[in-house]
Amino acid sequence: MINYKIIGYIKMNPFISIICIYFLFSTILKSTSGIDICIPCIWKTFLGFNCPGCGLTKAFISLIELDVKKAFENNWLIFIIMPLGSYYLIHDYYKYTRKILRITAPTQKARFRVSKIVLWLIKH
Repeated sequence: MINYKIIGYIKMNPFISIICIYFLFSTILKSTSGIDICIPCIWKTFLGFNCPGCGLTKAFISLIELDVKKAFENNWLIFIIMPLGSYYLIHDYYKYTRKILRITAPTQKARFRVSKIVLWLIKH
């Protein structure tokens, strides 16, 4: 069962969610079946040389395959980008859940009070 908070987070951040889902789907598809639906590098396509981000997808695939040496050879920035990106997503999700708790907490307290009143009325 999918947590309602995760679905709410995806609805609140559709752009980030679509990019993350596409990236994960395309890299897993490429690493398992060899089908490449990844977006090509615009710099390399139009200018003919590698940008600093070239090789990040290959490095991520290498990390999925647990080949750390090959990941480092493809692009060493993966070891900086992955922890920072993970931190950003976890921190942003944490802020979202705190925001949801602040919104839902007063209504939950009101429901609790109403239930206490109803139980008191039933007893008396």
